[in-house]
Amino acid sequence: MCTIIQPNDITCKLKCDLTVYKLTAYKAENTVSSFFYNREVLITIGKQFSTSMSRSFPMPVAECHAFSYDEKANYIKKTGNDMAVEVREGFHSFKCFADCLREAVTLSSNFSKPVAVCECIIPQGSEVIDGYFNNIVSNRIYYTRIIHVYNN
Repeated sequence: MCTIIQPNDITCKLKCDLTVYKLTAYKAENTVSSFFYNREVLITIGKQFSTSMSRSFPMPVAECHAFSYDEKANYIKKTGNDMAVEVREGFHSFKCFADCLREAVTLSSNFSKPVAVCECIIPQGSEVIDGYFNNIVSNRIYYTRIIHVYNN
């Protein structure tokens, strides 16, 4: 999942814990892994993880691979901005369970690995940035449980 933000969007610190939903590759009963960017990081349910956050330089919306043609037009119309930034590193997750499920169905049909939807908590004090697609990126996350596994 790629998170798109506007060039002037900034990170902020969470004032309280936030429940989010994350897509992962299912490995075993209490183990999942990240399956984006060709690096596999094993994640144990019930543990907290930390990472850095990084973003691209501003680029024309036309060059953003995360947008479909219609989404590019909608982004420009909604934001009034023809430039966007991709948040590349960090824990990418969804604020809404329904949005995560919709993406899980799409991913499960395109990947050979089982896709797991995990419930997670972004702890208070974490650095976060809100994405354009009702998603969020954080520098810390706690995996609470696997909600569902999609096998193709």
